[in-house]
Amino acid sequence: MSIVDFDTECWGDPWVQERSPLAKLLFVYLWTNSHRNISGLYVITKRTISNETGLTSRQVDELLEALSPKVRYDSVHSVCWVVKHVRRQFIRYGNISDRIVKAIRGHVLKLSYHVFFQEFIDEYPEVFTQEEKTTLSKSNNLSIGSEYPIDRSGGGGKGKGKGKDDEKEDRGVGEEEKEEGRGLARVYLPQNAVRNSSHPSCANISTG
Repeated sequence: MSIVDFDTECWGDPWVQERSPLAKLLFVYLWTNSHRNISGLYVITKRTISNETGLTSRQVDELLEALSPKVRYDSVHSVCWVVKHVRRQFIRYGNISDRIVKAIRGHVLKLSYHVFFQEFIDEYPEVFTQEEKTTLSKSNNLSIGSEYPIDRSGGGGKGKGKGKDDEKEDRGVGEEEKEEGRGLARVYLPQNAVRNSSHPSCANISTG
């Protein structure tokens, strides 16, 4: 079983403090779920988010929008990007190691067809060069905005194949009485939660 640590001081971050309790739940989930990888750019469906958090489909849509622009979500392709993940996880204290760069690149290149990939390059010149952005974009030769439209609202769209069966009729998280518990400083995940990396750094939630 792998362990993902995160900085409990995130609760003092002004942006986090302004989010609703359910938005905070979803924010931490998107940093720590077992589908994520060390790049913070990964595929996860809204149905999976709903099933694992207890949020309704409607709540997931609304909360993803509330987390923008710190979290970007493309409903059409179910691509999630926690924008500051790499910076808070690996670049807070200086240079990033070649081993971590290689691992991050391996994950991000799997989504090189996506517009978030191009934006990732702009955000992290420590991982990709601008020359690579041009080369890789040409090699994929996709027309973003036509064949591959991107939902930039943060998650308000409904995505492909979504029907009434996806809508939960039961109350979601926060719509029923819950027992309060103490905040956790460590999240235990399945063994495959962090692939290609054994880096012990904290999955820092701070967003500044």
